[in-house]
Amino acid sequence: MANRGHLGDGKTETEWDMLQRTIGAFRDEDGSIAIDEEKLGNFVEEVAKNIDPLEYKSLEQLDELEDDEDEEILNIYRKKRIEEMKAQATKNKFGELYYIQAPDWKQQVTEVKDAYVVVLLWLRGIPDAELLRAAFLEAAGKWKDVKFVQIKATDAIPNYPQNRVPTVLLYKDSNIAKQWIGISSFGGSDTNIDDLEWELSQAGVIKSDMLDPPRGRSGHEMLRVNIR
Repeated sequence: MANRGHLGDGKTETEWDMLQRTIGAFRDEDGSIAIDEEKLGNFVEEVAKNIDPLEYKSLEQLDELEDDEDEEILNIYRKKRIEEMKAQATKNKFGELYYIQAPDWKQQVTEVKDAYVVVLLWLRGIPDAELLRAAFLEAAGKWKDVKFVQIKATDAIPNYPQNRVPTVLLYKDSNIAKQWIGISSFGGSDTNIDDLEWELSQAGVIKSDMLDPPRGRSGHEMLRVNIR
């Protein structure tokens, strides 16, 4: 947190300290934190004044407010919601795992613009490849603005070594941005959608609420935060 000032004992005051002071928080003799309810109420009221009650309303919720809100104002928000829905629909244009062959590579991978393409080099019957393919299937339905592609490794690269399967290639605007070789690049024999999510988020492909790598890679439980 940013520093804001100095406390009486010479310590630097942080935003957290300022918040505690604003809501009237103080420590009792036993060390527990007590709250000044009047100050807290005033703080909540002040915050509420700056919140737009219509900002996150859906079209259906806006329609329900026709008797309470000015029609002109509601139309402004309706137009905004419709534009947001159109933009999201345009962005979420994939939504499945595409199986391609060598002749499809140029059109399905290198010619794709304004989107990340995540390519799985896969071989049937290799457990690690099948494991990662399952994660790809789930990921394709979850992040529809990212194109997930599966291709037989030896179709993509003739004589591609089996001990390098699975390999994942990340493309953006015709260029390889990153590659992962082998299941150990993810979560090993326990690889699942969380491992793929972590790697893709670290590469900037998707937004994630994960604060740490999945369990089994960092030695502790995975933490998440809410992302609007």
